[in-house]
Amino acid sequence: MLRNGTLVLAMAVLGSGCAVSIVDKEEVKPVKQIAFISLYADPVMRSEGGPSATEQASSWANTIGIGGDKAKEAVAETPLDFGVDALLQTAFKDYKSALGSIKDWQVVEPASYASKPEFKAFVATEEKRWKDYWGKLSKVMPEPSRRYPGLSWGLDYDTAKQDEVEKRLAKLAQDLGVDAVAVLRLGCSYSASTAIGGTGTARLKVSNFLQIFNKRGKVAVKGSFEGRSDDTVAMVNNNILFNDKSKAALASAVGNASTLFKQQIQKEL
Repeated sequence: MLRNGTLVLAMAVLGSGCAVSIVDKEEVKPVKQIAFISLYADPVMRSEGGPSATEQASSWANTIGIGGDKAKEAVAETPLDFGVDALLQTAFKDYKSALGSIKDWQVVEPASYASKPEFKAFVATEEKRWKDYWGKLSKVMPEPSRRYPGLSWGLDYDTAKQDEVEKRLAKLAQDLGVDAVAVLRLGCSYSASTAIGGTGTARLKVSNFLQIFNKRGKVAVKGSFEGRSDDTVAMVNNNILFNDKSKAALASAVGNASTLFKQQIQKEL
């Protein structure tokens, strides 16, 4: 419904289907067991080619009959009501299935490592890094939501020296007894499909940015795909109506992106 925070993407794949490599063929060789150590999503949706965020917020607030500070608070919290938890859980299931169908790869369940002392220590350290980082940016962009059970934090690898990142992730992979660790970030948006004056239907889109690091901390897979919803959803005054159909549409967009990742990785291996 609103603009999303800046999604830092190393765009490896374009919507046109033309792609550059997202797989490092040497670094991916030891990858078999993969642990997702972070799934996170921008807390707001962006309207492509629509009115500004301020105009959308005002329109939506007027639609439900509130205004002023209350409207701002309600608008800021709306995406969470839209189902970020469910979206991240769906994303994990989709990627577990998609990546698990590649050669002899396997995505392990978080329950197998979430309670390990080494994992908890890693989470505590990265959570502090995360808060320090986003505390500086909170005035200019919304903090991504990190709400998947057992994976409730995020890592921003652009804020640390690469060698330090590699050491941290290599140690974590060894502590967890896996060959690789993965991070997935989602960014949601929508564009009008058939609409007059901002009212009609829209297609939902989810940008999926995936990074997989091997047990040496080296990047094995890094890229982005945009998944589009199978069905369109209702849009009123350039705002998406949040209901079960909208949630299902978002879920289908994530699933479609995970399939594109699987196909591209299989092609490159």
